[in-house]
Amino acid sequence: MLSLRAIYYLHYRPLFLHSAPELPLITIAVVNNKGGVGKTTVTCNLAQALAIVRQKVLAIDNDYQHNLTNMLGLGVGERTVRDLYLCTDPAQLDSLAQAAILQSNVENLHCIPGASALSNDDISDPSVLTHILSDTFISSFYDFVLIDNHPGLEKLQQTSVAAADFVFIPTILQQLAINGLAEMFQRLTETFMVSPDKIRIIPNVFRDLKRQRAFLDALNHMFPHNVAQTVLPHDWVIDELVTEEKILFLDRFASKITPYFIKLMVELFPFTQESLWSDIKERRESHLAHNARERLLKLRERQVST
Repeated sequence: MLSLRAIYYLHYRPLFLHSAPELPLITIAVVNNKGGVGKTTVTCNLAQALAIVRQKVLAIDNDYQHNLTNMLGLGVGERTVRDLYLCTDPAQLDSLAQAAILQSNVENLHCIPGASALSNDDISDPSVLTHILSDTFISSFYDFVLIDNHPGLEKLQQTSVAAADFVFIPTILQQLAINGLAEMFQRLTETFMVSPDKIRIIPNVFRDLKRQRAFLDALNHMFPHNVAQTVLPHDWVIDELVTEEKILFLDRFASKITPYFIKLMVELFPFTQESLWSDIKERRESHLAHNARERLLKLRERQVST
């Protein structure tokens, strides 16, 4: 049976420039000029979902605010993505990458954390992240890399886009956000030479209001081949995931946004909805059983101590 990575590669094969006989690592950059549109939320939940269905996933926090690192239940480690950018000895890059990668709160999902000191000055070459991924064990070990970015299209975001096979652009349905997308799309396709076929715009935080429906229609008119059909709704559970360090598909499975994220996964990746629901439910049952055992053990320990 073909792996998801193989199916994804074969489905999008004309879009890949790789000529190596090995299956390429699938790299996705998540970007937008505007802040507050859900880049980190989308990156985190897609990465967790892929890992839950047994893909080997590396999330890279390419943002000095390191929100993705925090959402994955991690602190900033001794080594971060900044150390990889500043590495001048290619012989040390592989070991440095191993030292920087942390296990997240989901099996199969690892993270290279961001750093508060991370800046555009750390990028000496736009292809630096491309080399980090291709010249280390990362390219052969992982199936997917998802890169979360600070708002903008400066050097940090440019190295992310240069390394990516696909670019995902989450957006909210507001006038300023829509206005900025046209300029960003033009820069991606004309300045950074990203094929339009590789760009997916993901409407996010949707409230079923007349004004937002009008913005959604405008978005589809502007980018008829790039807007995801699945629109992610507004859901307060997203805030709970952050404050309570929970995982959407395992701890808040019954929330309003979960079926929409699953539909988005089917749209963006070669899943069937039935297989995805089945795999996630299986992992969720195992997760809940594990948590129940942990609570029981802690209860017994307290009873013994008293």
